[in-house]
Amino acid sequence: MSQVSCHFYDQLEAWASMKTTVVLTLKNESGEETEWTGKILDFKTKDKQEFLLLKTESQELWVPLETIIKAKAST
Repeated sequence: MSQVSCHFYDQLEAWASMKTTVVLTLKNESGEETEWTGKILDFKTKDKQEFLLLKTESQELWVPLETIIKAKAST
């Protein structure tokens, strides 16, 4: 389990509070990258792991912050 930098976490929180659509690139356990676009709705910590709730067009999913390898505001 790796720790997320405060600056990165602050940026995610800012996007959440401004209801900004974001593009997240995630890496799964097998090393494959996937890209998700949506709005960050919430954050939580469970078993010392941090998550964000991302609402896409079709679903809501809890994303472990340590799996995010790239994040940007959608243009």
